[in-house]
Amino acid sequence: AQCVDNEKWGGLPNAVRALVWLLLPDTRPDLSPDPWQVMENSAELSVESGIRASYAVQVVAAETFGRPQVLAQAISEFAEAEERIEVWEEYRLVDEVARRIVQFASDKHWSANYGHRTPRTFFGKMSPERNTENVETMDLEGLL
Repeated sequence: AQCVDNEKWGGLPNAVRALVWLLLPDTRPDLSPDPWQVMENSAELSVESGIRASYAVQVVAAETFGRPQVLAQAISEFAEAEERIEVWEEYRLVDEVARRIVQFASDKHWSANYGHRTPRTFFGKMSPERNTENVETMDLEGLL
């Protein structure tokens, strides 16, 4: 039974359902889609709906089940959504809690791999390497 509107709640009900399927595989219905795909779809819907809690569920699942690629993608997409999301005013706290969960996961990764938390300008990235493509350089010839 589905008593909470998945669309209205930004994919969160289906994200939680998929997490339960991963934690308790016997609860997954025979014809249900792949739980990881359900979480990815839920995360995309969450940005459109203005409540990114589905990303937090996806990040927790990726950490729990050792899926570093899923973790990196979820953190990256969450950070990218900062610029284009219009957070649902009544649930700003829920979005902020989701942000803190994602930030915590990012900080754990950075601390384990680089010895410090995620630098503010690197939130959404999993390494300190900067993108050097399309970097505009100044012509300094003739200045002196």
